[in-house]
Amino acid sequence: MGLFSSKPKVGVEEFCRKFYDSYVFRPVIADTDVSSSLSESLLEFVTEADESFATVDKTLLQKEANTLRLELFGLAWQHRLKPDRTIPQVVFTKNYLEENGWLDIWEAITDYSKAIARSPGEIPGGRSRQASNAVIARSRLDFALKWGKAGIDKDSVAYVANRIGTDQAWNRGITASMLTDTLLDRLGRKLNPDGRSRLEAAVVGFYLGAMEAIKSVDLQIRS
Repeated sequence: MGLFSSKPKVGVEEFCRKFYDSYVFRPVIADTDVSSSLSESLLEFVTEADESFATVDKTLLQKEANTLRLELFGLAWQHRLKPDRTIPQVVFTKNYLEENGWLDIWEAITDYSKAIARSPGEIPGGRSRQASNAVIARSRLDFALKWGKAGIDKDSVAYVANRIGTDQAWNRGITASMLTDTLLDRLGRKLNPDGRSRLEAAVVGFYLGAMEAIKSVDLQIRS
């Protein structure tokens, strides 16, 4: 980056809409449905290690992959910008899904959100870990009370609150592992170790792709 170069300034709604339209739900490039191609690539990638994955319902896989990508986008956003600055993102996400008739996806996020919420509790440790988890629980409660009183709907608040205190669990690979288990449960599948490892690598890739996009701009977030 040059000495006087700067990141483009962009608003929350503009950035999120462009990311969702271009990389999650409607990516058609050169007459190719990239969203479908991505799920097909994921199917092939995992099937190379576990042939049983070849029979997974392709429509369900695409929907679940999109749902998980949305939640990982929100998680990356929050890890980068902190909880209070995530509220505009999660509110827009719900509105975006509602205007497109996809509130079933909003509801499906719940299982992934709960997995994220549980992940700090899986970090090994004794009393110090218990104390840390107690602090996380209190922070989540305080956050929920604050934004609930501000009139933000309870699901939006819960999704953001569930991500509080997850940085360490994500960095240790615990969150990605639990999200992979949740995805497999929702697909009704079990994989051998190699196949599961590939699926988890894709989960991490979704997060890293979102984080890269977020870091590439100067987000203009209203107080």
